[in-house]
Amino acid sequence: MDDKFFEFGRKSAVELIRTLFYAGTLPILYASYRFGEHFALAHPVLGTVFRQDDFYRVGEKSGWILGLMMGGAALIILVTLWKVICEMLLIALRYFERGTGGAIASDKRARRKKRRSRP
Repeated sequence: MDDKFFEFGRKSAVELIRTLFYAGTLPILYASYRFGEHFALAHPVLGTVFRQDDFYRVGEKSGWILGLMMGGAALIILVTLWKVICEMLLIALRYFERGTGGAIASDKRARRKKRRSRP
């Protein structure tokens, strides 16, 4: 990680949103895992069929393959939604950066303008 991550100060909108995106994926991973686990336990599959005393008995097992697939699908959907939300936040932050001149890049532009205006 960057050494300047834990320092306060000006950061560009891209850096803030990138940090927010990666920090937000951790709860998404946990939620997807729990969803897959719940789905596996709530939807058991038929396991083995065995014969005992002229009766057929069926054993149920947890559907871990189905839970794994549903957890993966939930992960893909939630990460895509989180990416869209972060992109929308990035658009809004860039708009406000331009309006207020609070970005690192706009500071560089302001310095260039000051240099040009000097006689």
